[in-house]
Amino acid sequence: MENSDWQSDKDFGVKMEKIDIIEDKIKRFFPDAEQIISSTLEEDKNKGIDKWVKLTNGKLISISIKTRRSGVAAYWKSKDDSELALETWSVISSDGQTGLKKGWTVDNDIEADYILFHFEDIEDYYLYPFEVLKRVFIKNKKEWCEKYSERRNKKSKDKETGKEWYSQWVPVPTKIVWEEITKYTHYKE
Repeated sequence: MENSDWQSDKDFGVKMEKIDIIEDKIKRFFPDAEQIISSTLEEDKNKGIDKWVKLTNGKLISISIKTRRSGVAAYWKSKDDSELALETWSVISSDGQTGLKKGWTVDNDIEADYILFHFEDIEDYYLYPFEVLKRVFIKNKKEWCEKYSERRNKKSKDKETGKEWYSQWVPVPTKIVWEEITKYTHYKE
């Protein structure tokens, strides 16, 4: 299992979400967006929602944003295909042995309608319906974890409680994720 600096990536993602460019990209996916609204801290922490998109018809759509910092492409197995960091465990005990909180990819408490993946230095954006992505990940989790090797971040420390933990994720090529989503959403008798 490889280690990475996921917490600093996570902190970077939070900062990047505030930049207008993210909202411009969201508007490309939702051209009928009337307004992009930042979530509350509680919505982010408890429901995995970073942004709300208010459409011209009044409907609200929730989005969770996953931003990866510059340079991650150097670690991809294929330089022609970006990899999505699909989190298996959000919190693992500081000894690295016990999973304490499921990763966002498999967490039933996540209420986001969509997940928006953003790679800061290559300007790639991927928007996936969360529930479909979650089901595809659960179906393929064992195979993907074996094939692409789960990675664990360096130890992180909660600023409020002082507790330390790890997070764990698996890097899956976007082409593979898209193929599996297509299979999952296509039914033929």
